Amino acid sequence: MIQTIVFIRHGQSRANAEHLLSGHMDTPLTPEGRKELEILRKTVSYPETDLYFSSPLSRARDTFSILLSPRIPEVREDYIEINFGSLEGSFVESPQASRRYFRNWVHDMTLADEEPYSEVARRSINAMNRTLSILKERNLSSATVVAHSGFLRVYIIETFALDRECFLDIQAPNGLGYVFTYEDGKPVSYRPVTG
Repeated sequence: MIQTIVFIRHGQSRANAEHLLSGHMDTPLTPEGRKELEILRKTVSYPETDLYFSSPLSRARDTFSILLSPRIPEVREDYIEINFGSLEGSFVESPQASRRYFRNWVHDMTLADEEPYSEVARRSINAMNRTLSILKERNLSSATVVAHSGFLRVYIIETFALDRECFLDIQAPNGLGYVFTYEDGKPVSYRPVTG
């Protein structure tokens, strides 16, 4: 049986615009982010799927509403972003600083009490496998998930055996994402959702 999961990253959030670490922090979409999503809704052919899911954080739920209404998602904690713990809301002063931080983080070297890479890897694989199980149980073949870039990047690295250090090199534009294809529950390929 062939199954597909369309994974869409949320629109630009306030924390994205202000270069803040935001995982579990519930940061809203910016007005610019909302405008970008409205443009994407008109210009991107998001694949139709049988089921729709969203992270519980408002930036994901609001993105879902803008891009995919009138559909209503099942909101699941499974898809929540990396938990940066006491670093939530910290300012990242430059792309170089971000790269240094994540180069360590992907090797489970944390600065404080943030969720380590290995835990996010376990969580993301379990969440996507549960999505496939739900599809199988309901005799359906496709789902859309609106969630977060950290979760998405870790899932791609772990599922397709990429080097962890390519974490920030995996493209995850706001409002876009990837279509994953599975055969009998096993990942076969992924391709970008493009504008």
